[in-house]
Amino acid sequence: MEIGMLNEKAGKLFEEKRYEEALSIFESMEVVPDEVKPNWAKLWFHCGDAKRALDIISTVDSKEEPDPELLIDYALYLGYNDMEDEAADIFKDLAEVGNEKAKFNLGWYYLSAGKFKEGFESLQAGVDLNVWGNEKSYVDSGVLDRRNKWDGQTKVNKLLFILEGGAGDGIIFFRFVMQASKFCDDLIIACQPEMVRLFYDAMYSLDLDLHRFSVVPHGAISHIEYDAYLPGFQAPYIMQLDSPVTKDVYVKVGSEAMIEYPLSVLRYESGIPLIAMKLWGNKLYDHQTFRKFPPDNLVRICKERANVINLQLDDDGEFGEGCLPAKNIITDWKSTANVIKGVDVVVSSCSGVAHLAASMGIQTIVIVPKVSYFVWASDDPKYKWYGSHTHIIRQKNHGDWTNCWDELEQTLDKIGYRRKT
Repeated sequence: MEIGMLNEKAGKLFEEKRYEEALSIFESMEVVPDEVKPNWAKLWFHCGDAKRALDIISTVDSKEEPDPELLIDYALYLGYNDMEDEAADIFKDLAEVGNEKAKFNLGWYYLSAGKFKEGFESLQAGVDLNVWGNEKSYVDSGVLDRRNKWDGQTKVNKLLFILEGGAGDGIIFFRFVMQASKFCDDLIIACQPEMVRLFYDAMYSLDLDLHRFSVVPHGAISHIEYDAYLPGFQAPYIMQLDSPVTKDVYVKVGSEAMIEYPLSVLRYESGIPLIAMKLWGNKLYDHQTFRKFPPDNLVRICKERANVINLQLDDDGEFGEGCLPAKNIITDWKSTANVIKGVDVVVSSCSGVAHLAASMGIQTIVIVPKVSYFVWASDDPKYKWYGSHTHIIRQKNHGDWTNCWDELEQTLDKIGYRRKT
């Protein structure tokens, strides 16, 4: 079979996230031509070997003016191989000549370095690339008109604050409703349908100087009246904020006794702590490839110290005796929050559950990949998105989670959750 057909076949497998099968196609070739080496490298990267990906892409014959896409991939692999400065330099050079994809990637480096304003300004390049928020999709479909986009300064009567992205993103950017509320009389929050109850409770608990507020699902945007809209992902840039700092607890929910009472009984009558555990988020998001880790060590460590509440809702998220499934009592994100209220610690990958627990002020341990989401990237206290109740365990080598398990045990010991005797 000719190279073009093999490459096309591998591409289809890649789209289906069957990375190892696609990789085997390239590995079976006697010689991999330069023109398909970037795809070969990308597959090694998605299979967890950034060093192999870098080695392969480094062998591509460089021209006098290398392809910008090739340079962007090269810089990406450099970042995963502890060469962040070299990667950032490549992105800077490309951004200076107008490459919007490079400018967007540069934003993540700025945020990691604590350059909050510069980071969000660079991330704006992702809006029209449709990789930063959902505004472009809404505009293209006629749901939003950019003439109604808020300028971040003008006082309006009704301001629509759109929480974009996944569930975790909605929780991250909900923190900025306090600043936005200063510029309107009525604040309308638009979110995923399964998050409406959560954010309604959270809005109700905030001391906002508003005549009223409302929380609606995204599908209602085209049917409601408002004077201006604010995309959540762009809120820090539009409002020219200096940092993400807000109250440690900015999401509060009302009680649901049917959920909280049984947990309270289990927690206090047994005398054993409760740890809620979430191993991976929405599998539809490609970045879960890098965030997902083998469950065995995490499950073992948590079981040794506590009764475990399993927040994994997937059918394949069953982890044996000692892990109590919560999926039969979780109907939306408010009920998830009520489960979280009833436990001592939440241990999670970078998921919506991690952001929810952290925003509620619960002791939260987040296990993140080597190159993590921007919220976990900076160690500067001024630019941390959550308070000291949130503990970050970072993978040291791409594709290898070994270091995380000793650190998890040490963290649980440090905050008072030792092995059961």
